[in-house]
Amino acid sequence: MSALPRWYPAPGNTAAAAAPDRCRPTGPLIGREAQHREIEAAVSRLSKGRPALIEISGDPAMGKTALLAEVTRVARVAGIAAFTGRPHPADGDLAFGAIVDALDGPLSATRSGRLEGLTAVHLDVLAAVFPSLAAGAGAPPEATAPHRTGHAVRVLLEVLASSRPIALVLDDLHHADAGTVDVVSRLMATPPRAPVLLAFAHRPRQASPRLRAAADTAREVTRLRLQPLAESDALTLVDEDLPAEWRRDLYRASEGNPGYLGALTDLLHGGPPGIDEADIAPVPPWFASLVTTEVARLSATGRLVVAACSVLGDPLTVPLVAAVAELDEQDAYPAIDEIASHDLIRLVAGTGRFEFRHSLVRRAVYHDVSPGWRLGAHARVARLLTGRTSGVAGSAVEGAVERAPHVTRIATSRDLGAVALLAAAADDIETACPRRAAQWRRAALDMLPGDLASDLPGDLPGDLLGDDDERAGGRVGLLLALGRACASAGQPEQASDALAEALRLLPPASTACAPRWSRSAPTFCTTWADPARPASWWAPNWRTPGMRPIARPCRTSRRGSKR
Repeated sequence: MSALPRWYPAPGNTAAAAAPDRCRPTGPLIGREAQHREIEAAVSRLSKGRPALIEISGDPAMGKTALLAEVTRVARVAGIAAFTGRPHPADGDLAFGAIVDALDGPLSATRSGRLEGLTAVHLDVLAAVFPSLAAGAGAPPEATAPHRTGHAVRVLLEVLASSRPIALVLDDLHHADAGTVDVVSRLMATPPRAPVLLAFAHRPRQASPRLRAAADTAREVTRLRLQPLAESDALTLVDEDLPAEWRRDLYRASEGNPGYLGALTDLLHGGPPGIDEADIAPVPPWFASLVTTEVARLSATGRLVVAACSVLGDPLTVPLVAAVAELDEQDAYPAIDEIASHDLIRLVAGTGRFEFRHSLVRRAVYHDVSPGWRLGAHARVARLLTGRTSGVAGSAVEGAVERAPHVTRIATSRDLGAVALLAAAADDIETACPRRAAQWRRAALDMLPGDLASDLPGDLPGDLLGDDDERAGGRVGLLLALGRACASAGQPEQASDALAEALRLLPPASTACAPRWSRSAPTFCTTWADPARPASWWAPNWRTPGMRPIARPCRTSRRGSKR
């Protein structure tokens, strides 16, 4: 899975930044024109008195529900009565949930004369399925054989289609109960002898083996496998007034999934965290509701383990997940299997590690966890990672990057070890993730006590401090590095504020104790800490020879030599 790219926020005075809604209203079938034609061809078969089958499959948020809605629309335009249903979490283990949802309402409004084609035996069997047929029916058998229920539903559909074609449209069959799966599988194996369209959607990774096997072996079925949208199609769903680079970043972050693209686009009004992972930013409420509904289907242990996974983040290893969840490792493996079967996490091919199917899913799960438990989990992760890297040569910087996301949430004021760790981690990732580097440096500044505003003690790690005559002032060095990271991330106002504060705290260049680099820093800060400069000036001039090195006074290589 690709990482979310860094983001370039619009200046605060642009129209794009102020726009509350960037997702242009468009039809649901952009990029699905070929599937639309196949739907029309399948529906047309009903006019010849023949049945038709449509299977729609794809990953979560890929547009299956929108395509089923198009099936319903096309059918109704053709004069076909369409009945739609899906399993509902509130129904629990209600047998035949999706079929009852689709047909029970119409049956209650159907005149008894229309059901004269059903025998008393059929009515008794159907009364055990549909509440609307239970009143006045004979007592159903205590245990109805599955084949009798499937046969009775097929006869019911034939009776309902005797006067006009009908369509039975079922969504989310990966959540369907065994009874629904059995009936749908039997309808695919032996279609009604009438103009009946059966259309259903499911997620292949989560669907039951019985449903997948029935769909794969059915004859004359229209199979619509939804793939990620092409970039040209996906970008038509995004406001064309956004900069082209923003639009491309949105597409890459969404991986061509229209649902993820919609969630990322909805987050733009909240600022840059909506697109990159500088923080575990919340997701839109509608997307959070979808994910929390999936999590609610897990067992109690499964919910505990997926919460631990959300705190850890990708990549996930079972021993570490078990430790964070405070479970025995052998108890964690079945929970991981359960979570993977619900497609919340996926095995990374060729490894023993897992990852969330998308970072948005991780963020939705994370923010559904109680905050107190989250903080305790972050503390456990930080301790575990510290123990794993202590004493291992060459692992200090790598360990800092792993621990930094957790340290930012649990460290307290005057924790100078945490300040050094965050500074080292920010140095290491700044080129690839300047926004995250800026976030970690802000956290370090918040932890740095005011009486150390000009110098940090010399016993902190060399990754933060250089040798004595080139040591950056503690707060000043962090502010200069923060300004550099903000400028690289396309945040000119934040960079200007950081550099202006650094300029205020710089020692006089003429004093004997002043670091050599501070003699040039005032000119640097004065040049760059100018809020009147347009945003377009920053990117090219930040890389001007002689300017960028000034802001790197305290960086050292992993071997200890100055860069």
